[in-house]
This record gives sequence, structure tokens and C-alpha cells, in this order.
Amino acid sequence: MYFRRPYLFGLPAPVRPRTRLRQLKSTHCRIGEAFADHLSGVHTTPRRESTIQLKRVYDKPEPNDGARFLVDRLWPRGLKKTEVHLDTWAKEAGPSDQLRQWFAHDPKKWADFQRRYFLELNEHPDTWKPILDEAKHAAVTLLYSARDAEPNNAAALKQFLAAKLAHKKIGPAADGETA
Repeated sequence: MYFRRPYLFGLPAPVRPRTRLRQLKSTHCRIGEAFADHLSGVHTTPRRESTIQLKRVYDKPEPNDGARFLVDRLWPRGLKKTEVHLDTWAKEAGPSDQLRQWFAHDPKKWADFQRRYFLELNEHPDTWKPILDEAKHAAVTLLYSARDAEPNNAAALKQFLAAKLAHKKIGPAADGETA
């Protein structure tokens, strides 16, 4: 039984369990949140945010790169296969030869390139699924050989994979268009 003013009777003020949980959760310390979750019966493990980063294949590898995937259909000029530090050459994840030649890294064609490339990726999920599976658990670096950092297939693939990780639809079906 809760009294309005228990201190008048010499009793300690009772603390309701839910109020105590709110107090613990309102603290900005991870230990308090974990303890509050433990008390409420919620057992969650902290989800590690995976990162997908872009890097030119000519740049030196770094320890925080994680799994390194080369996502170009053509091998980079001037590099021997023994010189490149990569885990997988996912050449099928790159755009088709026709799309790549049509695009030719023209910034004016970037939006249309992305739309067409996303269509190709949706048609062949087996090409990008291994990259997505790795990105769910660890850092992933997409390697490309183009000079431009933004309008290239690796940047489009990163956007595509990030949307898939967030469980969002991407491509023409998301915009209401039909192929």
C-alpha cells in the first residue's frame, strides 16, 4: 500500500519498480541501460554498425578496411594481381559492359546510370549478396579504379547496399515505375 506521505509515519518512501526502471534508463550510462534492460527482461546485444567505405584500388590498404572487394569488371591498369591486397574480385557486381561504356563517367548521366545499374543488380542478387553478408558483420571496403570519387559504379553500389542493409527498397520499383 502506498501512502501519500509515508515520511509522516516514519516509513521510507516506497519506490515503484517501473519508476525505478525509468530512472535507470534515463541515465546516460551504458551500464545503467544494460542493468535496466536486465531488470525489465529485455536481453539485447548491442548491434555493431557495419560500415561500407569506398577506396581507390591504387591506395594503400589500412587496418580498418575490413574485407576488400574490387567491384570493377575490368582489372585496374598498371597493377599486377600479386600487388593488390583484396579479398575478392567481384567483377560480376560491376555494371555490364554496355552500361559501363554508355555511362563513360559522365556526371550528366549519373541519375540514369544509377537507375539502370540498380535494375541490373536487382536482376542478379547473387553477385552482391556476398558483399552484403559481409557488411552485416564487419567493415567492407569497395575498391574501384576510376579517377572520380563520386560518379562511379562503386559509389552507386555502396548506396544500393546501404539501402539493402536498412531494408529499404531501391530502384524503379521504389519510385512506382515499371521496368
